Amino acid sequence: MNGYVARKGHRWYAVVYEGVDPETGKERRRWVPAGADRAEAEDLARRLGTEEEQRRSGRRSQPTVAGFLLRYWLPAKQAQLAPVTFAGYQRMIRLHVIPHIGDVVLRKLQAEELEQLYTMLLEEGRSDNRGGLSPKTVHEIHVILRAAFGNAVRKHLLRENPARLANAPKHRRNTDRAHRVWTADQLRCFLQESARLRHHPLFWLAAHTGMRRSEILGLRWSQVDVDASRLSCVDPWSQSDTRFTKALGRPAAHDGPSTSTQGPSRCSPDGGTTKRMRSGATMRKVRCSPSLTAP
Repeated sequence: MNGYVARKGHRWYAVVYEGVDPETGKERRRWVPAGADRAEAEDLARRLGTEEEQRRSGRRSQPTVAGFLLRYWLPAKQAQLAPVTFAGYQRMIRLHVIPHIGDVVLRKLQAEELEQLYTMLLEEGRSDNRGGLSPKTVHEIHVILRAAFGNAVRKHLLRENPARLANAPKHRRNTDRAHRVWTADQLRCFLQESARLRHHPLFWLAAHTGMRRSEILGLRWSQVDVDASRLSCVDPWSQSDTRFTKALGRPAAHDGPSTSTQGPSRCSPDGGTTKRMRSGATMRKVRCSPSLTAP
């Protein structure tokens, strides 16, 4: 058997046996990330194992859509994307592309098959079987496939990009939908009720500075200067596979109304916020905790 699954931490991997290295004499195995679902990992292991068996038996097989996306394109993109962006690409491909057109030979893929895929996803594409995906999500899938198949064209695996020829759902903003936000009274009530909680200074910080969740999660006490009423977040965090990881190299700046992405996030809190940060800093000295979110 050339493909099997293994688990490391919270993630499953499809492991493919690739024979013995002629130079070192050691067995070679390729580990392909397969997400948090074992059934999906087993399906991926079977697919990759079959491809490897065909390759080793001397039968030259043309890559399938699944083989190209999972074996070549996604691993190459991982080094180019932020963790949260890569996780989104991976999730959309595994949930909404591979189960439907994964077995199609890449060179035989037609624009009409992509259009049928988009229509199906709009009608019944949700993984919880509760209807279809939104036009925005299907359009994002189309953008991902257009980039992937464009790469296949440059590598001479495709003559032309079928995603460029396919009609995809238009992503239009719904200007009629009102944004649901708290009123000032609701926010005030929440802050009053949460005053007893350990993370109350973080809630207050978010409410009075507009800092993003990723910035607050990445903020450390060493970056808080309560005397100068100044804080600076160098390493914002992002959510990936239900866990939070550093979004290295992609700090989101925040200095008043600015939305620049150059340099670390900086903020000058008001007097009330500084007072609560000072209280949190006092508790930090008791707990010896380097992070605002650490227990």
